[in-house]
Amino acid sequence: TNDLETRKNHLEKVDNYYYYYHKKGRLYQEEKEEGTKMLTINLSGSIGDFEYILENCKEHIIMIQEHKQLQQEMGKWKSCAGIRGWHGVWEQATITEKNEEGQIGRSGGVAILTWKSRMILESSFEKDHRAIGACIGWGRRKTLHLFSIYGFDRGQMDLQGKSYYEKGNKSIRDRLGKHIQQIGRSPWIIGGDWNMAPKDVTIEGMNSNATYFDPVVATCSTGSTLDWFLVSGSLAINAETHVDEDSIIHSHCPVYLKVGGKLSEDLGSRIRRPTEFKGKTKK
Repeated sequence: TNDLETRKNHLEKVDNYYYYYHKKGRLYQEEKEEGTKMLTINLSGSIGDFEYILENCKEHIIMIQEHKQLQQEMGKWKSCAGIRGWHGVWEQATITEKNEEGQIGRSGGVAILTWKSRMILESSFEKDHRAIGACIGWGRRKTLHLFSIYGFDRGQMDLQGKSYYEKGNKSIRDRLGKHIQQIGRSPWIIGGDWNMAPKDVTIEGMNSNATYFDPVVATCSTGSTLDWFLVSGSLAINAETHVDEDSIIHSHCPVYLKVGGKLSEDLGSRIRRPTEFKGKTKK
């Protein structure tokens, strides 16, 4: 199981607070039997919402958009994740132009997290404050490629006053398509706040079939479906998605995905070494 009480058993208690992650890490029997579970969430810069997600998450992977932290500020968020048993790859936000009140804004900031007992590596994907890629081991012979993306919305303009919505989102999709071509037949999952509906997204250059998982219901406070997953064709079999519409996070709802069957089927069988023969043999 993976509820809060179970996770506390893997932490050392100090002054009634669970600070240090136990070296044994997480038990993966559930994942081996039921498949890999993940969620994507736009946090809108709220560390309170981040803590809520970490403490209530029953998934194996978290994809984060809009943490809005610069490089020198991400340490607090990484520590917040670390004491709860999570680690991953991060990319800082960027500074935007001053608003009408003279305040400098923040935009983006993305991350992909998993439990500390699992290795996660940043991929060679061309990252920026709106998109990042990572790789994790998946079974004995497979690598699962993960991408967390935060798309441009219609209100964002460049220095010439033209909308970033079309060219900015096309830039993200082109980088994704290029990288997916490079990884060949390896399985991959893209999740995030796309700032557009699944029917409006096309990624050119894919050399494999892909499946859009449309949650069907609204995923943000505007009433639109903006947060969803796109997976390589082989992962679509028996995959499931749903939205937590009752979440206390008001701006964007957590969106969940479960993929894969029994990972244990990919691990092979162990052959037991025979014991020493102590009987008599015929010469």
